[in-house]
Amino acid sequence: IGSLKGDQVGAQLLSAGLGAGLNLQQLLATLKKAREELYVPQGKKRSLNLAQRSYRDAAEAVRRAERAEAAWHQRRQDERRAAAIGERLAAADRDLAAEQQRLDRLATLWPEWTQWREHTAAVTAGRELGAWPPDAATRAQEATHALDAARRAEAAAEARLAEVLRALP
Repeated sequence: IGSLKGDQVGAQLLSAGLGAGLNLQQLLATLKKAREELYVPQGKKRSLNLAQRSYRDAAEAVRRAERAEAAWHQRRQDERRAAAIGERLAAADRDLAAEQQRLDRLATLWPEWTQWREHTAAVTAGRELGAWPPDAATRAQEATHALDAARRAEAAAEARLAEVLRALP
């Protein structure tokens, strides 16, 4: 041992520990061969390289799937939001259509109501009136109530429409 130099001492001790017939160079060559069978830096054919590539491909597939899932959830949320807006608009449209029908019915009473108001003004002023239909007073009163109700409904419909329009995104 005294004649051996630095690296040789370690090699001799290691070979003595490994047993007869094996030396450090053989051990290193065996380990290098095993390493090359598993992995080659930037290689494409060894089993460890293939496993790394497979892992990277699987991780990318997971990321793509997560992005696709997030996009799907966003589309579903957008669809729900659009459906809710559509329902509110449809309800507002139905309300406005009903109000339009009511106002159309009241419009047929307008000429009679106007005539009644003119006659009332004439009576109040002391002027002479022509012949009135027998139910004129009752019809005029009904027309006045209907017109007042129409004005209130029109204001409510305008307020409801403004509310629906404010709720739109």
